[in-house]
Amino acid sequence: MKGILFFDIDGTLLDGFIGLDKPLDSTIEAIRTAKKNGYYCVIASARSALPTTLDANDFDGFIFANGNYIEWQGEVLYNNYFSQAQLAYLFELFEKHKAQYSLNGEKKAFVSDKNHPLLIEHGEIYGGDDDVYHEYDSEKINMITALFHTADAQNICKAALPQDWVVHVYKKPNIHMDIHLEGYSKGEAVEFLYKEIGIPFENTFAFGDGQNDIEMLQAVKYGIAMGNAIEAIKMIALDVTTDVDKDGIANALKKYHVI
Repeated sequence: MKGILFFDIDGTLLDGFIGLDKPLDSTIEAIRTAKKNGYYCVIASARSALPTTLDANDFDGFIFANGNYIEWQGEVLYNNYFSQAQLAYLFELFEKHKAQYSLNGEKKAFVSDKNHPLLIEHGEIYGGDDDVYHEYDSEKINMITALFHTADAQNICKAALPQDWVVHVYKKPNIHMDIHLEGYSKGEAVEFLYKEIGIPFENTFAFGDGQNDIEMLQAVKYGIAMGNAIEAIKMIALDVTTDVDKDGIANALKKYHVI
């Protein structure tokens, strides 16, 4: 193969903020053409599963939960998940501070209360999936998203978490945080995967828009920020393409002669 392309989902392939709940036709065609031209295509996302608006057949691998789950051509290479004791501690902490939460595992997602306003709002912003469960079973959970009414409650909960856990805090568009165990970051997972399958650094690309994509863009040769990306990622990116809804993926792949 000639190289490998890593794609974030939210803000890169889709954008719930602007109502783009499925990829542009130009994006779909660009990814499929890249595969035909000899490039592996991989999802690298904070999500724990592929949205139904994306076709799994377009991708050779999946990095979910910001690096805590890695799958390559149907084989699970890495699965970093919470113990039952750790989950019990979190459930008690969230209940104490009136937080809602979603649990994201390899095959299933669970929510504390599907009808709660915080979870409804979160789903409207990020394109929540209807295929979620209310009662947690023994699924291996790679990432937890906690949702709060106030920033004070968020800060208190964050301070109560083990110091070696990885926590991404967001104050807008809603107050939430993504919680992971210590392990691979998204950037480390990307580097692990392209080295594992023998793709040289010079032939690696990544596309992202948010804070959790910074390490990923730094881990590849061609780290490309979307036009709608935050300023912090534009500052470290090799290049900035157009917005997600303005053919950003297709334009960049054409510029670098991938398609």
